Amino acid sequence: MKRGNFFVFLFFFLASLSMLAQDKIVKINNDTIRAKVVKITTDKIIYRYPGTHPVKLPEISKNMVKEIIYENGSKLKIIYNIYEVSSDLLVSGHTFLVKADVGSPFFNHITLGFEYSLTPGKNIEVKGGVIGPGFNGQLEKADGFLIKAGLKFIKTGTSLSKGRSYIDPLKGNYIKPEFMFSQFNTIKNDQDVRCTNYALNFVLGKQFIPGKRILLEFFGGLGFALQSTTYVPTSTYDKGVDFNYVYSHIYFGDELPVVVSGGLMVGFAF
Repeated sequence: MKRGNFFVFLFFFLASLSMLAQDKIVKINNDTIRAKVVKITTDKIIYRYPGTHPVKLPEISKNMVKEIIYENGSKLKIIYNIYEVSSDLLVSGHTFLVKADVGSPFFNHITLGFEYSLTPGKNIEVKGGVIGPGFNGQLEKADGFLIKAGLKFIKTGTSLSKGRSYIDPLKGNYIKPEFMFSQFNTIKNDQDVRCTNYALNFVLGKQFIPGKRILLEFFGGLGFALQSTTYVPTSTYDKGVDFNYVYSHIYFGDELPVVVSGGLMVGFAF
């Protein structure tokens, strides 16, 4: 073999070895990138194609990769933690909500709510309302207040941004044990009466954030309650009264101390 042909053969032989010696970056859709892995960071894999020396090396997000097969045959399985990302790729989810019960003025109270994400999947929620203002002339006049507080266990939804998914802790289906309290003054059988209500409610609901900030929430609840009033029976035939609609919930009465609740909330997420 001539010397010139030998060097040409040697060049292509070494080049072929270089091609065979590449690492394999296997993506989650099973596509493979054949290149030299240069560096693995918290959320990126940086690599270089053989024979190239670019100013900026190409990179791929770790959540798009399931495995790296090195040239020596060893394998590295990628387990990506979305909460360990560098600041330049961090996608901040919502953590705080302010919302209002849009149906409450039609039932003569105004209720606002506040929700905060403690940890992914666990939120605390507090609602407070003023009893009296509203548009419903069929209900008896009353004035007072209501309070609701509960711990919301939410099956969080996911969103996509910058090529990766992240959890929004304020979006998804949820179950919530909730304590409810309401107290109001009204008139019953010509008596000025104060009604006080306590309830333990179990709520099922779903929260949507269709855009970036606006929240829609539907919910319904079932629970147990106690009620006390200052009503004084007027005769031996007067067994007292049950106030069934108590603004924070509907109460079935002392003989069946069950409550139901529900509503539609609209809010703003931060």
